[in-house]
Amino acid sequence: MFYLLLFLLTITTKSIKPRNPRRNNDSSIPMITVSSTNSHLDKTWASRKSKYSPNKPEYRLKSSFLRLKPIKYGFDEQFFQKNYLPSDSFIEYRNNSGIVSTTTLSNLANELVEEIKVGQKVFTHFKILKNKDFNYKTLSGLLILKYKDYPFVIKISIEHPHTIVQPFSKSLEADGMFIIGGNIRHLSNFTRISNLHRIKKILCYNPFYLFLIDFPRKWYWKPKKSSNLNIVWECNNEQETIILPTIYATISDFIETEPYQPQTELNKLSMKIATDVGFLIDPHAGNIVIEKGSRKYVLIDTEDFRLMVGLNKSMNSKKYIGWYIELICNYLKTYCCRTKKERLKQTLFL
Repeated sequence: MFYLLLFLLTITTKSIKPRNPRRNNDSSIPMITVSSTNSHLDKTWASRKSKYSPNKPEYRLKSSFLRLKPIKYGFDEQFFQKNYLPSDSFIEYRNNSGIVSTTTLSNLANELVEEIKVGQKVFTHFKILKNKDFNYKTLSGLLILKYKDYPFVIKISIEHPHTIVQPFSKSLEADGMFIIGGNIRHLSNFTRISNLHRIKKILCYNPFYLFLIDFPRKWYWKPKKSSNLNIVWECNNEQETIILPTIYATISDFIETEPYQPQTELNKLSMKIATDVGFLIDPHAGNIVIEKGSRKYVLIDTEDFRLMVGLNKSMNSKKYIGWYIELICNYLKTYCCRTKKERLKQTLFL
């Protein structure tokens, strides 16, 4: 999907132009106003570089690509707490080779946040697995890391009031997701666990999936010292207020894989699962691996793909070529071929 979005952004972003300041204000174009619930804590971060002044009490983003659904339903406080990393407990390793205290995992994650705050790019207790969605200048975005001493992965999302209003400041993939789905990257991490529950519920009735497909365990986490983002949504003279954590993470099992991964076979299986669950998952290469020892097929990434790319229903594709073509058509239609009525319908769809 990354290369698809790279191609689309290459041919379209050069034509993104600022709104004419003499043009009358259009209240049908959505806008978010973002502030912090603890601005004093935010100022302790080493890097506050931004094209905006980082000392303002609030920041605004007005864009026709914004959509209400990802912002309003991406985060559910009650579900977040219900699936939070247990406190003062122990978790057995996935392969039953040991246990670790949840307090240890949490303390190390808090140390990680402190190291990120001062601008470190190498971390004491963690190895970086993926950082292309993280902006080291503004210390915002998504970082995926593995605990060095424990078989667990942490996917940590960080946004500040002055960075969440800059949707084109992370990666090309994040840029494309904002255009096609109105989805700010910070919101996608929330969906990993709720969507996992949905996928399990759908697949549990199929004997093949029930016995051969497995998933990593996942929990939410956030640091001891953190603030919230207060987001005020405005569109068509209506307002909604949403509260989101500034920093949060999902912690999951690290899956050790067999040396040989039959990628063609795995890609076909990934697409089959995606179609069977109505494209709730992204069928990208590498999303399914064969686990070492158990030989089970393990589905790694469970972000809500439909929410990420603005789909209100399943796609029609059954193969990768059709999937790519359908995504390209959806992207181009969203970018330059929507009527105002269609845009408003997508913007406000819940």
